[in-house]
Amino acid sequence: MEAFLTDSNVLLWLIPLTAVVAFIESLAFAGIVVPGVALLFAIASAAGQQNANIYWLLSAAYAGAVTGDLLSFWLGRYAAPFVESRWPLKQHPEWITRGHEFFQRYGSYSVVLGRFIGPIRPVIPFVAGTLGMPARRFILFNLLSALVWAPVYILPGYLLGSSTAAIPDAWSAPGYILIGLIILLLLFHKLHQWLQPEKAWAARLQTKVWQSGLWPDNRPVPLPAMTLLICCSVVFLLLLLLRQHSHISQLNSSAHALLSGLLADSPVIAGITMLGDKPLLSLLILITAAILYRSGRQLWPALLLTVITIIGVLTNSALKHWFAVERPEAGQWLTSYSFPSGHTSSAAICLGIVATLIALPLSAPLRRAVYLTTLILVSAVALSRVGLGVHWPVDVLAAMALGGVFAASLRIIAGYMNWREQLNSNSSVLLLLLSAITVAGYLSYFWQDNLRLYGIAALSPS
Repeated sequence: MEAFLTDSNVLLWLIPLTAVVAFIESLAFAGIVVPGVALLFAIASAAGQQNANIYWLLSAAYAGAVTGDLLSFWLGRYAAPFVESRWPLKQHPEWITRGHEFFQRYGSYSVVLGRFIGPIRPVIPFVAGTLGMPARRFILFNLLSALVWAPVYILPGYLLGSSTAAIPDAWSAPGYILIGLIILLLLFHKLHQWLQPEKAWAARLQTKVWQSGLWPDNRPVPLPAMTLLICCSVVFLLLLLLRQHSHISQLNSSAHALLSGLLADSPVIAGITMLGDKPLLSLLILITAAILYRSGRQLWPALLLTVITIIGVLTNSALKHWFAVERPEAGQWLTSYSFPSGHTSSAAICLGIVATLIALPLSAPLRRAVYLTTLILVSAVALSRVGLGVHWPVDVLAAMALGGVFAASLRIIAGYMNWREQLNSNSSVLLLLLSAITVAGYLSYFWQDNLRLYGIAALSPS
């Protein structure tokens, strides 16, 4: 990969690719379907890491965005009936409705404002064309707004990528991990948006599920959780099949050596790994079960939540004994096996379940915020296990996938049993507050013991 990313090749493919993605991101309705933000961030990060000319990159993004908007405007002006009678507009008339409402509210300035609002961005130029906005005025606003849009969408990724090139080689892998995590979060955010019931295609899929008789009528179908369940199951099975492949084993060893060498003596990492401690997670599950019982005055949902958690933890333990993978040398003082990581899977299962109960009664944007925060915490626990030298990277990746399977299963059950009716925003706030207090108290009380457990010196007072 690095041999391909030479300076000449960067200009040969990264610059045109930036223009193409920016064009698609701005093109009428295509930008709603294509995760252009995540793609542009990834491209800009790669360009920054190779120190590509930033002015070429910004110019490519600018040209692509301007061209995409101009073509969208032209389609709205001269081909609106043709476009509106075909896919995807025929299946998604609400896109045009939202665009009309936005344009009528802000007028010509909607061309500028719409560039920075995800669901509206690819629609406004088309709507401006259909509503007869003067071409000269549109072109002026288009050219000026793209001058701001290009840096906003390109510079964050480019600066992050260039920072990984500027730091010592030993820190390049963590930089790539950070970039990968950001891209994952952006894709997760976009996927969760796509799968909301208000989206026309998601609503049709939900209707088909109802018609199949597999789901109670008129009860929201948790499509994001179902998608997560499928994805995590596939990833887990792939890791089971590939974990002993020679290339995977080599990458596994190299990544472990690098990360454990960088992070093994970090008190912060020792604190993060405590988020996967079973005593702490048991307390969080008990608190969650108690709030669920308090909200509905029924015992069986709380018992079901607890049983799913226990099954998930026992499944991880059974898999450990089944595969009997030895820990890395630095972690062999621990008596259990290594694959999958118990800390990581327990954190993914329990924190995922807590997040589900917090997010269940909230609006979609707030649910995304809760889930994204949980994903970051679980990823940090996974990284800490490799950093401390007690697990291989494949161990924690498989554990995250396994934890996602059980957390998603709980979310599906909660939707099927309609737990949302017995929860409200007050229960979410209460659970969040009690969970935060429990985590803070546990970390404060046991942190020094954990430092001694891993042989790490405490932070010296400043």
